[in-house]
Amino acid sequence: MSRDDSSDLSSILASYEHHLQSFNAETSSNDDFEERRRKTAQRLEMIKTQVELYVHRHEILVVADVHAEAQPVSVTLYDWASLQQASTSTSTSTPATPTTIATTSSCETFSVKEPGSALAHVKGYFDLGTIRLPGATTSIADLLLDEAQDDEYDFCNDADTDADSRPLSLPQLVRRLRQRLANETSTLGRGRPVQLWSIPVQSKIADNVFGDKDKKYLWHWYKPTSPYSIKGTWETELDAVLENGSWQAGRELILILRRVSPEVWQSYVDGCPSLHDLSADTED
Repeated sequence: MSRDDSSDLSSILASYEHHLQSFNAETSSNDDFEERRRKTAQRLEMIKTQVELYVHRHEILVVADVHAEAQPVSVTLYDWASLQQASTSTSTSTPATPTTIATTSSCETFSVKEPGSALAHVKGYFDLGTIRLPGATTSIADLLLDEAQDDEYDFCNDADTDADSRPLSLPQLVRRLRQRLANETSTLGRGRPVQLWSIPVQSKIADNVFGDKDKKYLWHWYKPTSPYSIKGTWETELDAVLENGSWQAGRELILILRRVSPEVWQSYVDGCPSLHDLSADTED
C-alpha cells in the first residue's frame, strides 16, 4: 500500500474511531442514535478488515485498442512493478531473452464497457493518453520496459528525469517513449494506436497478481467515505465491479483483486458462492 493511501485510510480510521468513542460515551438510547452508532461501528470494522487483509498495492497498466468499436472492449492489464522486476531479472540472467516472456507472465485480459469512463471511478486513476505502436512491436509493455532499461538515453535532456537517474514512473516512461517515437519519423503512421491508463489495485498477493495462470480472479470495491453503500459484493468480472461501484458509490472506489481457484470462481459465476468458503481458498 502506498504512503498516500495509508495516510488517507489512517485518517478515515481515526475519524470513525473518534465518532464511535463519542457514541459510546453518550447515554442516549433512542433508535436513531443506536442506528448511527451501529453503522459507525460497522464501517470501522469493514475498513480495518480491508486494510489488514489486502495490504499490497499494485500499479496496474491498462491497455486498449483506440479503434475498438464493439462493447465491451477487450483491455489488457499488466502488473507494472512485477513486470519491471521480472524483466530486470530476465535480462540480467539471460541477456538474449526477449522481454516478451516477462510481459506475457504479468498480464491478463478482461472486458470493460467504455473503459475510459469506467476506470475513472477508481481512486488513483490516471489517464496516460494514447500512443501509436511501431509495426514490429509486440506490445506497449515491451516498449516501456525497453525504455526503462535504456542506459544510453540522454538524461540531461529529459525534464522528467533527475541527474541521479532514479527509476522513472509509469507516466514519465510513457511521455519519454512518446517523445522518442515522435523523433523516429520512420515509425510514424505504422502500427495501431492504443489508449493507456493506470489504476491502483489492493491485494493479499505481494508479488505478481497475474503470475499464476492456473488461477482466476474475483473483484471487489469499497469506499469508506461513501454516505451510501461502502462496499460491494465479489464479482467475477472487472466490468461488473466498476459498473456496480459507480452506481452505488460514485467515484474514488478502492479496488481489491483476489486470486482464487477455478472452482471457487465458477461458484460465483453460478451464483452459489456459499458452496465454497472464500476465506479458506488459498491464493498466495
